[in-house]
Amino acid sequence: MRRNRGSSGDEDDVSSRCLDPLRIKIAIGRNLFNQALYFRIICVDIACKGDDKTVAYAMENGVILDRLELEKRDTMETVGHLLIFAEKNKGIENFAIDELNAGAGVVDRLIELGKNVIAVNSARKSISPEMYSNIRAVVWGWGSEQFELDRLSLPKDDLDLLEQLKWSEWKAIESSGVLQVELKEDIIKRYGRSPDNADAYLYGLWGMQFIQPVGILGEQKKVVNYFVNPMWDASTKRDRGQYDRLARLS
Repeated sequence: MRRNRGSSGDEDDVSSRCLDPLRIKIAIGRNLFNQALYFRIICVDIACKGDDKTVAYAMENGVILDRLELEKRDTMETVGHLLIFAEKNKGIENFAIDELNAGAGVVDRLIELGKNVIAVNSARKSISPEMYSNIRAVVWGWGSEQFELDRLSLPKDDLDLLEQLKWSEWKAIESSGVLQVELKEDIIKRYGRSPDNADAYLYGLWGMQFIQPVGILGEQKKVVNYFVNPMWDASTKRDRGQYDRLARLS
């Protein structure tokens, strides 16, 4: 994964954007080729504190099907809303959720209910330590690659998402060149709010590597996932050495 040289205001300026603003612009309303297999996932950023909100997207391949936004609620209520949202959107069984802080309880409850959960621990050590400092940086790096490969289509009416995808910047760690995404606190100071929509969306792109698709008729397919991550160990259904929770695939 190469470091993107995007823009913080003027797209002609050189800067440290995690995602290229031009790639984001090109993805708006893009028509993707029809596919025989569908990778479907609910991706969620759980409200933690202050004015944070819980944001969830229903995604199918590189397309957003639907969006859910909730004010801060208790764990069981949040889980209930997510289950209704998933059922409404083609009965999706896969979830990608940041398990830090308030997200841990949601992850645990969904696993108890038999859902396929990819628990993203953003603070964990990177699977590519020579490039990225932690999983949060890996997730954003993976997202950048998906934009570069023209695999994504963004809705033109989700202005929060379109703006927030441009906010995060890379920060180099000392002289090593290892990258990390700037702290959320720094983003909030600069823009006045948390990039909840962007984080939820990036979790979805990341989580699609670890799920099985369904066919046109809704049948489960056992195939090689074209969102494949070489660090994924199919025999144990774990990201080698990184996740202490099972990404429960059927």
